[in-house]
Amino acid sequence: MKKLLPIILVLALMLSFAACTAEDVSKAEDSSATESDVSGENSYTLGFGVIPSVSSSKTGSAAVTAMFAAVITDSDGRVVACKIDEADNKLDITDGVIADNATETVFKTKQEIGSGYGMGSISPIGKEWFEQANAFADYCVGKTVDEIKAITLTESENGNKIVADLSASCTVDSTEFLEAVVKAVNDAGKTFTCSGEASVGIVAISSVSGSSASATDEADGSVSFNTEFSAVAVDSDGKVLAGIIDAIQPKITFNTAGEITLDENYTVISKRELGKNYGMSSVSPIGKDWHEQVDAFADYCVGKTSAEISAIELTENSEGNMVVADLSASCTIGSSDLVKVVAAAAANAD
Repeated sequence: MKKLLPIILVLALMLSFAACTAEDVSKAEDSSATESDVSGENSYTLGFGVIPSVSSSKTGSAAVTAMFAAVITDSDGRVVACKIDEADNKLDITDGVIADNATETVFKTKQEIGSGYGMGSISPIGKEWFEQANAFADYCVGKTVDEIKAITLTESENGNKIVADLSASCTVDSTEFLEAVVKAVNDAGKTFTCSGEASVGIVAISSVSGSSASATDEADGSVSFNTEFSAVAVDSDGKVLAGIIDAIQPKITFNTAGEITLDENYTVISKRELGKNYGMSSVSPIGKDWHEQVDAFADYCVGKTSAEISAIELTENSEGNMVVADLSASCTIGSSDLVKVVAAAAANAD
């Protein structure tokens, strides 16, 4: 019996150890599953919207404005990041004449102008345009598209449509702010996954086309503006997670008196919104339309930083366009401006 007792104790200890080990393994597996759920990649969508207008054109001035916004929404459709900016491009056409160096004109968006815009000194709340736009953008964070659509704008003392809750931070007319953000949230955009935080960057690069000309007695003059947009989502390392490219090409016509001769129903639709109706596929050597080609370029930028995008090597193709050799089957349009606009958007993401 004395010899049997130690054997029984050893067996009891072994069974106890086995039970404990099984319990620990079970806990470890549960812990591992929990950590995987927490650190797993979440799904987001990048959306973009632009509201172009030529209504600010008047005698002596060809002008186009384009309010634009980009958002990142989560899997529940709630905005987690939002940015708003506006391209406000004008060119003098006094007496129907445009300057010889019009194509050299440098345009900046209101966000880029910053405090130089000069609104702070005349604003009833002492805030610049970019500060007020940012306040509206921040107000949209956490909301779904239905909740954003339901935002009520009331008329302020100076006649602007504003959000009453933002009377201390945004007193500029917010009609187009709201319209651009709703358009961006409704955009199918680009879906991506990210295990950490994602930030959004936007940019607009504008120029005057070389096809612009002064008016003559025989023909109206015209100013063709070209504005390219990009919206990107980047991770904490500054690498692009998703990108969108768009563009508008409004053409403002005028006579020798500098009077605007546009049809009253003239509207500007972005190339991305035109889609197949832009009509490039029928003349493209690869049978792809503009929106498909820039989409391929934007996807090519995923995983790259702003600096890496700027360093993308371009080679001349048979059409004389500077392109990415790796994209010969998906993007044959000139890509120099695409490089600039996506790199710039990635650089200002925050």
